[in-house]
Amino acid sequence: MKKEDDEVIPFYELPLYHAMIDKILLFGAPIKMIFINIMIAFMFIMYFHFFYILLVTAGLHWAITKLSNNDPQFFDCLLVYQGKKKYYST
Repeated sequence: MKKEDDEVIPFYELPLYHAMIDKILLFGAPIKMIFINIMIAFMFIMYFHFFYILLVTAGLHWAITKLSNNDPQFFDCLLVYQGKKKYYST
């Protein structure tokens, strides 16, 4: 007799393996995109004293998290595609 609690879980569904193969996201977005977003905000605030850029970067962060929600490698693929746009055009 087998209990329901004794269900066998495949090794690739364990949290340890997900930590090794999943893309690392910071605040729900790729680290490169967070860094670019922070640098844009920093430049506008420090050089132009334009604090309203925080609203724009918050909107950008929301859009980045929505795009990378289903596919964490969306921006990596987009960068590769931009380099080979003529090759993949139909």
